Amino acid sequence: MSSTVYLVTGANRGIGQGLVATLLERPSTTVIAVVRDPESSTSKALLSLPTSDNSHIILAKIDSSDHPTATEAIEQLQAINKIDVVIANA
Repeated sequence: MSSTVYLVTGANRGIGQGLVATLLERPSTTVIAVVRDPESSTSKALLSLPTSDNSHIILAKIDSSDHPTATEAIEQLQAINKIDVVIANA
């Protein structure tokens, strides 16, 4: 079974956090959690969410007020060859 890849913006609070938690409960799922500050306590808490078999989370920093972060996120995520679903929550 191939992995389904989701990219969720605004992933560390509210609806975004709930979506990330729910998606990680699915088997063979990769969730790219886009946050403004991966060092914040709410972002780091995402890394300890329960996951199903063969599922995992990747934190990616993108801040719309800091344009280089988008380029840095692209470089960080180059190993991912596809994104199946984008949830533009933020």
